[in-house]
Formats: sequence, structure tokens, C-alpha cells
Amino acid sequence: MRYGRPLILTCTYRLRTPPSSCSRFKSSSTRNTREGEHKDLRSFEAYADRTGLNKASTVYRGTKYEYTAVDTLQRFFLDLERQGGRDDLGIDLLGSWSLPTFVNPINVLVSCKSNAKVALASWVRELEGAFAGDPRGPNHGRLIGFLVARGEATPGVRDALARSQLPLAFINITLEGNVRQMLWNTHVAKMGLERVTPKIRNQELGSGDDIGEERTTVVLMENDRVLDKVYDNRADTS
Repeated sequence: MRYGRPLILTCTYRLRTPPSSCSRFKSSSTRNTREGEHKDLRSFEAYADRTGLNKASTVYRGTKYEYTAVDTLQRFFLDLERQGGRDDLGIDLLGSWSLPTFVNPINVLVSCKSNAKVALASWVRELEGAFAGDPRGPNHGRLIGFLVARGEATPGVRDALARSQLPLAFINITLEGNVRQMLWNTHVAKMGLERVTPKIRNQELGSGDDIGEERTTVVLMENDRVLDKVYDNRADTS
């Protein structure tokens, strides 16, 4: 497979994952909501109900989307903690990626964009600038920047990723946590993903009103091996 340009796959996914328990990173920014009041999506929803936080506000929608991204990305072996705050320098989530194909975990930073239905190329440039704001400092080792957006990547976004001299990836996650696109540039591919590709698979929903229905989702594949905590780690037979 050639990695000259990023891979693009489209899908829909209904996610069920355990809540995040990350607690390693501390943001120096002033949070928009009180420190310690919430640490994951479940506790944030309880906080919003308890305090009467306006659910139409930018603070509520942005924070909920960030926690949704934390939960969603766990299935791809991304261990993340929300940073938040007004002065976060474009970094919403920090953590590491421990994909089974990696010799060692790779540090990651994530910028989340929930305010537009289409991803913008300018967000890629903002993500590049966020590298300098990593609170772990310049000697943290290898680093991948993720742009997570509710809107699908435009041709401009794909071109910006391909042209970047930094290891960047893009994931389209809907407000509900459905993964629709996943792509990365050649710099990311060379960090241990040479044989890893996103692939569309069907999943039968097992709960709620949609029980028994099938949805398509992106899973990561290494040859016939499924690299996914939630979907299924059996060999691919499709």
C-alpha cells in the first residue's frame, strides 16, 4: 500500500465504551467549569444537571464533545485526559497511543472541533501550532497531533495533512460518538503504522432501540488482525 496521501474511509458507529479514568496531566489554564467537578462524560452530565449549565452554550457543547472523544478513542488504544480551559493553546486532550504494533507508546495531543459540520484546512495549521504548546515540554519524545472534528474532512484538510512536515492525523467523530473517517499522513505511517489500515466493518448493535440493527464502523487492521478494544479482536473474515 502507498502512503503518499492519507487514507480516507467513511462509516457510522454506535459506541459503547467504559468511561475514561486518566488523571496524569494537569492543565495550567483556567477551566470554564470548576476544577474537580467532573472528570469524564458521565460526571460532566451530572454536573451540568446539578448546576443548571445551559446545554445550548458553547461551554457545554464543547466540553461534552471533548469527553465524547476521550471515550470514543479508547477503542483505538488512545489513553487521553481532557485539558480544557480558555488558554489551552489549542490542546484539548493529552495522552498516549499504545497501539499493539508500537514498540513503545507514542505521546499524542488532540484538538477537538465541534462547532462546524465541515472540517476546515485552517484547523490543521492550528494543530501544527499546538505542538509548541505541549505542556510536557520539547523533550517528551515522539508526538502525533490529532484533529478530531464533528465534520468530515474537506479536500483542503486532506491536502493540508499531506503537506505537513509534522505527524498529523484526522478523525471524524459525530456528536454522538460515531466514527466516520480516519486518516493520517506519511509521517504518522512511519511511526509504526506501515502495515495498519482503517477498514470498514459491520457491527450488530446489542442494546437500546436499535438492538439487532447493523451499523458500519472503521476499525484498524494489521493484515487480518483487528486492532480494536471494543469491536472484536478476532481475525478478519470479511
